[in-house]
Amino acid sequence: MKAIALIVAITVALSVTGATSSAQDFDRGHHGKRGKPNHNPEMMKSKLLERILKNPELADRVGLSEEQEKTLRDGFFDLGKQKIAKEAELKLAAMEQARILTESEIDETALMAAVEETGRVRTELAKLQMKKLLLMHRTLDDQQRQDIAKLVREEVKNRMERRSRGSRHKGEDRRHHRPRHDRDSDQPPSDEQDDRFVDGEE
Repeated sequence: MKAIALIVAITVALSVTGATSSAQDFDRGHHGKRGKPNHNPEMMKSKLLERILKNPELADRVGLSEEQEKTLRDGFFDLGKQKIAKEAELKLAAMEQARILTESEIDETALMAAVEETGRVRTELAKLQMKKLLLMHRTLDDQQRQDIAKLVREEVKNRMERRSRGSRHKGEDRRHHRPRHDRDSDQPPSDEQDDRFVDGEE
């Protein structure tokens, strides 16, 4: 019975930890099946904007003022700190659920309270993601938002082209590095090959 309770507890902990990872993936714009990028456009704009703040050339291209840069830097920093704190709360909530489930007699009231706490923290994490988007929307003007959207489209296009080139190169590598018996299967063996087979070298 204790073994079953422990398995359930571990499953709960992993599911909550997975939710934290999913939130991080969404924040990076990479919440897709099998690790593939989902290209969440708004979150990609947010991440690109963080890079722009570190690159004066890109900041000039988008036309950010010093006041806008400060507002965005300060806002992103504050939201980042809150996100780290909430993720820690989520892990603690998972630990509490796991602890309750390993008890010989499970306190249902305490367990439900722990589940509600987990849901509350998940909601707070989602709100922080939206606050980040709101900060960006309120700080930038329409033209700047359009310029960033254009940069995102360019980046997505470049990624797809790189991925396409990589796939072609991998295909070529596989063709060039096929096992010798596959490459030679449609050709009659040479005299040298016949000798090796006879001598037992292959």
